Amino acid sequence: SKAPFRRSPILHSWPLSVFPFRAGMSFSKAHDLLRLADLAASRYRGVSLEEIAAEFRVSHRTAQRMSQALEAAFPHATERLV
Repeated sequence: SKAPFRRSPILHSWPLSVFPFRAGMSFSKAHDLLRLADLAASRYRGVSLEEIAAEFRVSHRTAQRMSQALEAAFPHATERLV
């Protein structure tokens, strides 16, 4: 028999506005956004546009868009200019 599906208590408690895929974002873009959030959270100083571009193999402009999408999805996150 199959094990019952369990919702993650962390994800279940987040507001739906956090999940960009509800707004029509593709799964792969949503996945990349969550990877970026994890990457930024794992580093004390966050992540630079250059690091985003290198990690995701995207242009500088796309890295800017990803950063803006991260800000929109996680408004409590802060941006620091170094």
